[in-house]
Amino acid sequence: MIEYPYLHESGKIPDSLAGVPFLASVSSDCIDQVLSHTSIVECSPGDVIIEEDSQSSPVFFILVRGSAKVTREGEEVGRIHTAGELIGEKAILQDAGGTRNATITSIEHSFFIKIDARYLDDLSESERQSYDAVLFRFLAGVMAERLSQANERIAELEHRLAGN
Repeated sequence: MIEYPYLHESGKIPDSLAGVPFLASVSSDCIDQVLSHTSIVECSPGDVIIEEDSQSSPVFFILVRGSAKVTREGEEVGRIHTAGELIGEKAILQDAGGTRNATITSIEHSFFIKIDARYLDDLSESERQSYDAVLFRFLAGVMAERLSQANERIAELEHRLAGN
């Protein structure tokens, strides 16, 4: 896994990132702040991006290209394969000192945007409130979708168990 500083043109979302829903929802005033605290992570197949039970930090990733698998206790529980999908976002919502609840491993040559949310400390109060509103609204949507998928999976498993 190789991490590169992300260099961007001020005030613009690059074409390669324009389709990332989170970045598209951030005001142009905040784009430079976000991208100035961003790096590109290039992964080879088998690279571990996040390790289960590791110490959580206010860092999350956005898939740009490629795919990764999500495992818990060694069992695959999901895959990340759509540009714009987030991983590690729960760390932003947790208090410091938490642990990661899954391992994320690159399946193929992949690229992620790594965002360190500690940059929020550098924003003015009004910028932070604006950004927080966008970030948490976006994360709430991601979490709601994942909860809905989990509920569907539980219902399917309960149906199978009832039939056997």
